[in-house]
Formats: sequence, structure tokens, C-alpha cells
Amino acid sequence: MDPVKILHCADLHIENESKRNSQLVQNHYSDLLKGLRQIIKLANEEAVDILLIAGDLFDATAVDPVTLNSVKESLSGCHASIFISPGNHDYVSIESPYSDEDWPANTFVFKKEWESFELPRLNTVVWGAAFRSTHVEESLFTGMEGLDPGKINLCCMHGDLVSNTAESSYHPITPDQISRLGVDYLALGHIHKRTEVQKSASTTYAYSGNPVGRGFDELGPRGVY
Repeated sequence: MDPVKILHCADLHIENESKRNSQLVQNHYSDLLKGLRQIIKLANEEAVDILLIAGDLFDATAVDPVTLNSVKESLSGCHASIFISPGNHDYVSIESPYSDEDWPANTFVFKKEWESFELPRLNTVVWGAAFRSTHVEESLFTGMEGLDPGKINLCCMHGDLVSNTAESSYHPITPDQISRLGVDYLALGHIHKRTEVQKSASTTYAYSGNPVGRGFDELGPRGVY
């Protein structure tokens, strides 16, 4: 089986242009868009096959045209296939930017509770699901069926990694669930602090953290996996 090179990022929380009501906020808005462009640049330089964006690309479900067009333009310049799993901030809704039909041809947005997309050239299947409201209290993994172990299986998912007995309003994901998935890599979003790459049964998983800090409480090195 030939290797596949992926880039995993999450939680950019790109804000609306209309929020630029001060120089500090305007600078942060510019930094967020610059961060996305740098991610695309890195993906192209590293000849990445697949870019996984594990939720909260945007900070809200309503996105102004200037911001949305800038994001689409950046994504269209990526040589990789892009997969977006909407999170609790940018969940899929009628007014969501993900309802648009003119996303770049290289970009696939998960819009249902569970979907898969096959890339035959890479012998790879990418699985994912979308938040359809701010809160998701039940597992989104229940609809996952038909996984072919002869292919590379990736999963892009927004959610809250909790203990096996804990609850969460932001899609609780437990170690037991991960151990039963059977995917090769689970790209997680929601937690802004990067975790080490971990493994449960046959599944490797991690939070990439957010590439651009959202405030003075999110300092230090930032990046992607």
C-alpha cells in the first residue's frame, strides 16, 4: 500500500470582516487569513495529498462575502484534496457558508451526520460528519459502516475527547469509541491545545491545536500536524 501524506489542522475561527472595529481586531483578522494562506503554502511545498480541516474553520455560521471569498480563494490554490468537518462554531445550517454550491472543486464539506468520500487514486477513504447545531450530545460515529481494511481510512472529526463515562455537549468522543473505529488516522478538532499523537487499538489520533492563537491565553508555538 503506497503511503499518503496528510496535513491536519483545525480551529482557525476566522472571524467576519465586520468585526474589524479596532486596529487590534483588524490585525487579528488579518493574521487568521494569513494563517490559512500559510497552511495552503505548506501543504503545497510538502506535496501533501490530503488536507483535513477538523472543524471551526469559521468563528460563526454566518460569514460575510469578503471573508468567505478570501477563504475560498485560498483553498482553491491548494494542490491537495481538502476535507472540512464543520464544528460547533461553524455548524451546517441554512445560512451556513457550507450551503453554497461554489466551493472550490478540490474541497469536500461533510454536511450530514456521517459521510465518506473515496479517493481511488490514493486508495484512500476519508470519513467525516458535521455539527448541525451548536451542541451535539450523542456520538456521531454510529453511522460508520462498510470500512474496507484494504484501503487507507482517514477520519476528520470535531469533538470533545472525554473519559468513557463522561458527557459533553460538544460531541463526546471516548477512548473506547476510538479503539473500535478501525480507521488509520483520526484528525480531531475542538481543543485548541495540541496533543501528542496517540494510538488506541489500530487508530492513531491527535488534536492539532489551533494554528493562530485567539487571545493572550493562547500563546506559545502554534501550528499544524
